[in-house]
Amino acid sequence: GRRAIVIRDANESLSDALERFLDAPPRGDTLVVLSAGDLAPRSGLRRLCEERDNAAALACYVEDGAGREKLLRVLLKESGLSADDDAVAALAEALPGDRALLRSEITKLALYLWPQTRASAESVAAVNGDAHEATQDELAFAVAEGNLPELERAYARLMQTGLAPVPLLRAVAR
Repeated sequence: GRRAIVIRDANESLSDALERFLDAPPRGDTLVVLSAGDLAPRSGLRRLCEERDNAAALACYVEDGAGREKLLRVLLKESGLSADDDAVAALAEALPGDRALLRSEITKLALYLWPQTRASAESVAAVNGDAHEATQDELAFAVAEGNLPELERAYARLMQTGLAPVPLLRAVAR
């Protein structure tokens, strides 16, 4: 039958196993998804996925500060919105560079603003009022899953907000 296998934090040690799998895939409809960090162009794992007909490598880049603001402006325009410079800066600072999350936040902002189309720093703050709580939950889930990259990302985001460690411990204990 149909199966999906998801492997997080994939690295070079999986290259041989993946090559054997791709050479002789099991009968049926099996999809294997490897999630890896930044893989250099010379990475064996990356090259294997790029060169095979029954595999693919998809690059998913996290936007940095300037790129995030540029992307936010494009997404705002696509949604029929405009924003003050301080609103775009506030959005870029409050959100990680994950493109799907940025799109989701612009949609949320558009719904909040409707029928208006101009975002201000105040409207951004009103929409993102639960950002600290969401990040605390992300931290707690990362701890529970043993997902160190996500743990580091969520922890760094929380530290940028100036949040004290005690609420973080409470969130994880909860």
